[in-house]
Amino acid sequence: MLSTLVTIFVGWTGIISSLVISLVGLIMKKHGLLLIGALLAVPFSWYIGMTPLFKYWGLGIPVFQIWSAVAIKRKAFWLSWLLILPYTSLVVWIAISVLIKHQ
Repeated sequence: MLSTLVTIFVGWTGIISSLVISLVGLIMKKHGLLLIGALLAVPFSWYIGMTPLFKYWGLGIPVFQIWSAVAIKRKAFWLSWLLILPYTSLVVWIAISVLIKHQ
């Protein structure tokens, strides 16, 4: 049971759901959805923060989503789109790395 929960929240299911919920929050301009996306991104950022490459800033990844929610709340929509880019680019980079390695 515990390993199933870990797989759901730390694995690709949690990563993609966090990204989709955050993007829906940006499109609908709902800061609450961005906060839920940030909450779902915490296990992934905790896991990625354990690697040497992301040791110092891995846990700070959901902070960008939180600041994006703050920007939505303050009606700075362009800033909220910019603040979601670090998480999105990290997810895309890891997905491409995994797909290239398994070919």
